Amino acid sequence: MNVTSIGRDGGIDAKGALKIGIAEMRVAAQCKRYAAHNKVGRPDVSQFRGDITGEFEQGIFITTSSFTKEAEIVSFKAGCVPIILIDGEQLAEIMIKKGIGIQK
Repeated sequence: MNVTSIGRDGGIDAKGALKIGIAEMRVAAQCKRYAAHNKVGRPDVSQFRGDITGEFEQGIFITTSSFTKEAEIVSFKAGCVPIILIDGEQLAEIMIKKGIGIQK
């Protein structure tokens, strides 16, 4: 994954390729650093999907907060680019498991 430049990134904070066996898919990610009470909603997920449609096969939306139920529902729609949602709790678990940004 490569981090995009600050500024006019078109809603994409990182992009790259995900290799699964011999297959490879183009992936884009968007990150939001929100307070715990400020959830990411359906409009944010839908906007991100619109930003990546036609160029990427997969989206990943990461927040330090959480997602509304509507955002979770719209993240997987038939015929649309799927968006994987990673909330703050999942992000912390991934960081601990992979040893990213932590010290024992």
